[in-house]
Amino acid sequence: MVQSGTTGTLVVTRDTGFMGGGCYLSVSLNGTLAARLDVSEKSTFFVPQGEVLIRAGRDPEGKAFSSTNQDNWTQRETIIKAGETKYFRLSIDANGKPDIQRSE
Repeated sequence: MVQSGTTGTLVVTRDTGFMGGGCYLSVSLNGTLAARLDVSEKSTFFVPQGEVLIRAGRDPEGKAFSSTNQDNWTQRETIIKAGETKYFRLSIDANGKPDIQRSE
């Protein structure tokens, strides 16, 4: 989707660091795989205004160790207005669970 007068912007940045560094994490928006992020990578999405379901987890295309716990997802909802930008941080906790949180 391209930016227009009826879209908002979501920016997702994956944390730096060792934890989970050997595997990509995936981000889905409203049920559609939108990105596979490595450590320190950032993706920008132009989304229609309204409610957006953001889902983060292990890469569904991952192999070997990266394919473990692929059913372990974290979901967040946000409401985006036209012209608005929201920032999210993608991380892995000490137990290996993916998380996505608002950041500013």
